[in-house]
Amino acid sequence: MGTYRHIVPNIYAELGIDEEPLLPAGVDFRSGAVIDEALITPMIYIVPYTDDAQLPHFESELVPVMSRRLVEALQGAGITNLQLFPAVLQNSKTGATWTDYFAVNVVGLIACASPSSKMEVLGLRSDGQTPLAVFNELIVAPQRAGGALMFRLAEAPGTILLVAPVDGWNLTVYPVADE
Repeated sequence: MGTYRHIVPNIYAELGIDEEPLLPAGVDFRSGAVIDEALITPMIYIVPYTDDAQLPHFESELVPVMSRRLVEALQGAGITNLQLFPAVLQNSKTGATWTDYFAVNVVGLIACASPSSKMEVLGLRSDGQTPLAVFNELIVAPQRAGGALMFRLAEAPGTILLVAPVDGWNLTVYPVADE
């Protein structure tokens, strides 16, 4: 395994987010940019979880939501580029709510995918330079990441890469090879 890991919510979980919060026009958590617009908080995520469910630490890739414990662990590992917005998981049928969550904006969009990665190019991003791609096999050039501990991949902004170990958090982790 290389320097970075690609993290996504647990792909084997039976439950997930039923409904994500609506965002104002122009707000994009996948852009890697700081969100300056005031958002309505807490951000409400509608979930099917019951009172006795083991809640996830990471859900949703559109507007990532992470548990306070996971955010604190990431910050404890030196990750400082997280913009946090209070969030609530809520079961609309039972009224159960869980408040120890944040909508997380990972600030930083870095183009560091190696040309030797196996990918399908979907088009060009608005900057006209960086391709928007889906990777079948991602290979990263760590020197182009500039030592960043956690960031979104410019070539595939839905991809969150990090250095910190994420064992024990019930996430799906894909190894990423170094160039």
